[in-house]
Amino acid sequence: MPRGHVVPDRVWWPQRGTDGQYPLMGRTRHPHQWLKAVYRPGAPLITQIDDGAVLPEAPTSNDAFISSLSCARVVVTMLRHLDPQPGETTLEIGTGTGYTTALLCHRLGDQAVTSIEVDTGLATTAAHRLGVLGVRPHLVTGDGTVPGQPLKSATGGGLAHPDRRPAVEGAEASVRTRLTNLRVRARHRTST
Repeated sequence: MPRGHVVPDRVWWPQRGTDGQYPLMGRTRHPHQWLKAVYRPGAPLITQIDDGAVLPEAPTSNDAFISSLSCARVVVTMLRHLDPQPGETTLEIGTGTGYTTALLCHRLGDQAVTSIEVDTGLATTAAHRLGVLGVRPHLVTGDGTVPGQPLKSATGGGLAHPDRRPAVEGAEASVRTRLTNLRVRARHRTST
């Protein structure tokens, strides 16, 4: 699944330039720079700042990052540790751009993936982009940390941002185990 299909047309680079601003990269205005950033394995890209109050129209000094496209290396590592297998279902908390959702659907099938996103605008955009690609998982707009969301239980595990706790029975232990394994492996790699 090419990342460029789900990345917004304009994103911010997560490091300040010499002017103190986070540079804005655009698919049409600076296509080479945008494409290079999208496919750089160790580069996350900022997709929303300050709950959307900062529009992607220019560089900014505001560092209230709300949403980002995780770097490809991190996504691959998370998915490797999740180890999704055919026949399992997966819950993803934090749909964001839909990139990880698309990868999970490719591996497990659309009906085996449930993804929840708290931000209505991000959820709507992700649903549209995924639909254009022919990917149709169970998408929910809501807070995955609040009990009572219309979520499917995950038999194969789940992915969540480390600061979010899933509200689906059984998913929390699975997510906690996988995040712990990921942290332990990361610590081991950095200490060697």
